[in-house]
Amino acid sequence: MLDKNDLQQIKTVIDSSLEDFAIIVNNGFEEQRIYLETKFTEIDQRFDRIEGRLDKVEGRLDKVEGRLDKIEYELSGLRHKMDEFDSRLGAVERKIEALFKMESEDITAINKEVGTLEGRIFIIEKNCCRCPAAA
Repeated sequence: MLDKNDLQQIKTVIDSSLEDFAIIVNNGFEEQRIYLETKFTEIDQRFDRIEGRLDKVEGRLDKVEGRLDKIEYELSGLRHKMDEFDSRLGAVERKIEALFKMESEDITAINKEVGTLEGRIFIIEKNCCRCPAAA
């Protein structure tokens, strides 16, 4: 059986082992803390670089957006000019159609006049042939 002295030695060994284990665990935690701090610092640096790049990209996008706004403004001006051109072209087309219609009506009237004149000439020629002076 174990006496009191043996139990004291066992207790001392266990306490010493626990202290060593606590020191090892504490050192492990400290190493992990240092490792994690290093990694977090690296990650922060990466994020800072990425943020800088994103700021540059955002600046470029702002420039592109400004250019697109300018192009859109110019296109709206062109649309306005095209609408005005279409309106003027429509007016010209209507005038041309009216002129063709007037020309067609004039030609029809002239043909009627010619027909009437031909009829009169025929009558005159016919009457002239019956005329005693012509004989």
